[in-house]
Amino acid sequence: RLACRLVVWRFIFGRIPYSAETLRGLKSLREALSHREYIGQEKQSDQSTVLINLPYVDSKYQLFAVILPQPYTYAVTSSVRELLARAEQPSRVMDLASEIIIESWQSHPSVAGILATMLSSNIDRWQPKHTHAAKLDDLCIEVVSKDDWSRVATVEPLAFAKSGIGDSTAHRAILERFVTSRAGRDADAQRVRTYYGTNGTTLTALFRHWHNDRPRGPLFGANDVGRAMDALTNAALQGRSRQAVVKLLASHSTALVEAGENQTARQVMELVSAHKSLELNAVQ
Repeated sequence: RLACRLVVWRFIFGRIPYSAETLRGLKSLREALSHREYIGQEKQSDQSTVLINLPYVDSKYQLFAVILPQPYTYAVTSSVRELLARAEQPSRVMDLASEIIIESWQSHPSVAGILATMLSSNIDRWQPKHTHAAKLDDLCIEVVSKDDWSRVATVEPLAFAKSGIGDSTAHRAILERFVTSRAGRDADAQRVRTYYGTNGTTLTALFRHWHNDRPRGPLFGANDVGRAMDALTNAALQGRSRQAVVKLLASHSTALVEAGENQTARQVMELVSAHKSLELNAVQ
């Protein structure tokens, strides 16, 4: 009850009004928690309202405390993105996030994943310290070199964010591995399905990402290449839906060529050509 009163108080009397989108996101989180309690899973108190405190954090401890109880889902990261925009010093919050990602990389992967996704969706506000940027890059490259995809929820959005500020080394390595390594691609695909909730929502997100205006970065137009490849393994994907994914994958191949990743692009186009041949044979 106290948490609910806090939300109402801040919504009515707070310094910044929250949009309907944010409140809907928080409502969906509360409903998900209630459902889990109802079916006897993960009984716990509702911590989604803690997110309201995000614009006011001014220390690593406070930011960590806000993020720790949250599940790594699209509803959470969407709320985090909008709440960050309402902070008095968004860049300060992102600096804290960079430090927490480094410190919680092994111990709290969900926290690191949420904060990495926050960085990836607010690239224009992110100006990491050189030491933080170098350490984050080292962590990403280590994942690729070891082919250890248990940290994919952190490393993928983090590499995307690093690419957006001018360092695409990790992003190139990860996308190449998603194309060539079934283990990396499967891990990322599973992470994204859990993140969005359903296969259909995941597929919708792929097309939304492609059609939205893409921010700067040589590989941003190919960022979903592994997920598009995975979508084609779904036997339920038929007809025009499958054709649309094949076309999307061809577009990603073009983006790879434009970014100078010709060898990776060729492997993608081989898959596109194979599926087009299957479609042609089916018609004949």
